[in-house]
Amino acid sequence: VKAASAPFTRFQMDVKHLTDIPFYWPQMRANGLPCFQYTLRELSCGAQFLAYSNELSKTYATLAVDRFLQHLKQHGLNAAAVTITTDLGSEFDGNTTEYQPGGFHLTIEQKYHARHRFNPPACPNANADVESVHNTIEAEFFDAQVFDSSTDFFGKITTYQLWYNAARKNGSRGYKSPADLLATKAPKLSPR
Repeated sequence: VKAASAPFTRFQMDVKHLTDIPFYWPQMRANGLPCFQYTLRELSCGAQFLAYSNELSKTYATLAVDRFLQHLKQHGLNAAAVTITTDLGSEFDGNTTEYQPGGFHLTIEQKYHARHRFNPPACPNANADVESVHNTIEAEFFDAQVFDSSTDFFGKITTYQLWYNAARKNGSRGYKSPADLLATKAPKLSPR
């Protein structure tokens, strides 16, 4: 069902805690590297979009989603067609009874006219796509790379994200990369 949806309309967002990765943790401490990864995963083609911070907060989740939706808008995508689902974490306004202007939920809904939906409570597989990419990036990147500075980290993670989205073949998606799938499903949509 997810793969059949129009490209760049449905996304899952979650936070990956980087402080519990044994190989990365000493490098993180020694080099002042990020502690948290904010991940958006596109459901039709499987592309990933990443942002980093040193704290888990609504502010950083909001900055990440704002930057992401602005990127889509700059490349001619209609943000009103976008739905972003998250868990009920406080960083995603999951504990909020009244949404605040400039907060996570209203940034999506009012600023971009996109939709924000929460996963159903007690349904751990609702975020399966983004959790899958978290497992992949830990094995392929955080457990495999050595970093000597934050500049080195950001250069390598940018390269990894580009490789993942443009060239990495995914066995669960017919051994095609997100860019391959996008070219088939929406050939007029820029891979940028």
